[in-house]
Amino acid sequence: MLIEFRLKNFKSFKEWQTLSMVASSDRSLPDNVTRVEALGHNRLVQIAVVYGANASGKSNLVDALSFVHAFVANSAESKPGMVIEVAPFLLDESSSASPSEFEISFIHQGVRYQYGFSVDRQRVYDEWLIAYPKGKAQTWFERPVENFNNPTDWYFGPNLKGEKKKLLPLLRPEVLFLSLAPKFSNKQLTAVYDWFSDQLRGISIPEGLFNQLEQFTAKQVKESPAFHTWIRTLLKFADLGIMDIAVDKKQITEEDFPVRLFSKEARALFLKQEQLEIKLYHRTQEDHEQGIALSFESGESRGTRRVFALAGPWQDTLSSGYTLVVDELDASLHPALVRELIRLFHNAKTNQSGAQLIFNTHDTTLLDTELFRRDQIWFMEKDNAGVSVLYPLLEFSPRKSEALARGYLQGRYGAIPFIGSLAGFDSDGEA
Repeated sequence: MLIEFRLKNFKSFKEWQTLSMVASSDRSLPDNVTRVEALGHNRLVQIAVVYGANASGKSNLVDALSFVHAFVANSAESKPGMVIEVAPFLLDESSSASPSEFEISFIHQGVRYQYGFSVDRQRVYDEWLIAYPKGKAQTWFERPVENFNNPTDWYFGPNLKGEKKKLLPLLRPEVLFLSLAPKFSNKQLTAVYDWFSDQLRGISIPEGLFNQLEQFTAKQVKESPAFHTWIRTLLKFADLGIMDIAVDKKQITEEDFPVRLFSKEARALFLKQEQLEIKLYHRTQEDHEQGIALSFESGESRGTRRVFALAGPWQDTLSSGYTLVVDELDASLHPALVRELIRLFHNAKTNQSGAQLIFNTHDTTLLDTELFRRDQIWFMEKDNAGVSVLYPLLEFSPRKSEALARGYLQGRYGAIPFIGSLAGFDSDGEA
């Protein structure tokens, strides 16, 4: 489970910003928090929601978590000399020439960890890992800014076992040690690596790019009768007029081959990747018992496809206890459906594995003290210098019964656009 995420000098973030999942002493909505033994008396919230104007930096926060996930999981697989896809704050000369910095605290397999690194597009600078296996801090390693291949310049704590110094000649400047060590079966670091590679998940569904998540959901429908029943209930609740779902193996034809697959080898590889055909049966005016199936790709709305695409990862997250990060959860989804998806995380029966959700939204109907605790709500604002600032609702000490949506729209908490009147402009945009 995620405890805290800190970042500095990444995209629109210039100074250190912190997103914390640590619950306050507030006793409201007890189902929205979970107690974790590794944190002692502290509790963690299961959801954090971020509000803010367009271009305030909400998506950049999602991008930062996605970058950390991908860089830890994949840097050891990168080609030598490959450019690191990190973006510093560019509106300040000093920041643009400095590395981006990240630190993340989490709990995995009952142990608390604190891991961080700094990196630019060419190399990793700092890297550190602290573990709390018995509640007391143990520094497992610290990477030197210079001479990263020299064993004498590293600090390896006595509690970190297995091969360490012998791996350093294999380490490249653009590779994290946490990404390399598990390749050589360091059990302690493999456990940490697994949280980043497996437990930290992100979902973003750009326009038209649904296929991968749709296929994931379809595979679950095909393999699990229980999931089939669950998603059928979900789609009925969404009032999409859908009665049932059918999934069959798709027969590949020449029309299905991407234009880029010219070679026989590429086409053979494509054929090995099973594609599933999805059919959603819609209710008809004549009340056909089974309904009528429409073409999934061209006949279903973007909202229906988004619900279907989200369903598989959503249920997988709840059953596996992942930390899920979603950009614009409310896009193309009705607020009532979003509420129900959120409640699945707050329900002890549907969230038995400690899954967490972090998402951003513009939907003010969710700013409801009957849905969220005050320590679950965050705001993002960008100042006149283009710098994003993340801050919690708790900074404003709102009353438990406060009308949060109205207060937000009135600008009480900031993080809303200042929009002037357009009435004085003609259709050509001239005053």
